[in-house]
Amino acid sequence: MAARDDKGRFKKGGPGGPGRLPRARELEYLDVTVSAVSLDDWKAIIHKAVDQARRGNSVARKFLADYVMGTPEQRAKIEMQGQMNVTAPAIELAIEKVYGQKRSNESDSNSV
Repeated sequence: MAARDDKGRFKKGGPGGPGRLPRARELEYLDVTVSAVSLDDWKAIIHKAVDQARRGNSVARKFLADYVMGTPEQRAKIEMQGQMNVTAPAIELAIEKVYGQKRSNESDSNSV
């Protein structure tokens, strides 16, 4: 049983639990979503997001950053565990993989 203070609250630094396990309904929705989106569909979505991000769409930039680098909470957790240190070049690498080449001039790299 978890350690609690004299007011019944969990003490700081406690181990915490595994969290709530996925419910069967959530797994069904995930299965349907995964089966409905082909690899080609996903590539088209990513290409569109990269194009929109290059044109200044902040939602597209956030979408790509969250997928490439993780949300800020995920990045902090990864860095604290010492598994990975992700920096801005990860975005450049992702764009390079999507388009198959590096961008040619510096002004483009500032627009993402």
